[in-house]
Amino acid sequence: MKHHLKKFLQLGLLLPLGASMASVSAADAINLNYIEGRIFNDFEITGSYQINSDWFTYASYLNKDHGLEDYSNLEFGGGLLVRGLMDHDLLTTASLVRRSVNNYNDTGISVSVGVRDFFFQDYLNDVDVLQPIELRGAFIIEEVGDFDTYIELGADYHFTPNFSAGLQLDLGGYEDTISLGARWFY
Repeated sequence: MKHHLKKFLQLGLLLPLGASMASVSAADAINLNYIEGRIFNDFEITGSYQINSDWFTYASYLNKDHGLEDYSNLEFGGGLLVRGLMDHDLLTTASLVRRSVNNYNDTGISVSVGVRDFFFQDYLNDVDVLQPIELRGAFIIEEVGDFDTYIELGADYHFTPNFSAGLQLDLGGYEDTISLGARWFY
């Protein structure tokens, strides 16, 4: 536990620093209508739908198979999007979580707060070869059987306005994981 707390403190100090390097205008805000798939040691599919300029809903399914342990997570929730807060998009979410570990089921809640933004977008607009890079970070608290916290960090390269792909790192929680993912924006 001490090891994870040390990571959280280090990343907590780095997250605002990294976010302050990014800049986005309200006209170029991040789209929250997407379907995403992620793989590595696990498989996850997520969908998000923006109801209006402030509110969105989302759902996700995660499945991990670690030989002796079978783990799945089903999550439904909603969130509030605050655009342009200190030149970044702030997202807060709350969700209902249904978790199964080796056929033992539990239900709980999850809440998070995070930032998403485009990195060096103003500079990349002048270069035709490069597209925007989206950075995101969130602090998540879960109460599903046990109380747990973790940090999620990600970076996606936007190949087109409708497609991006990148890496995500989850630190703490059930275990530290890294995954590759792709997003289709609709």
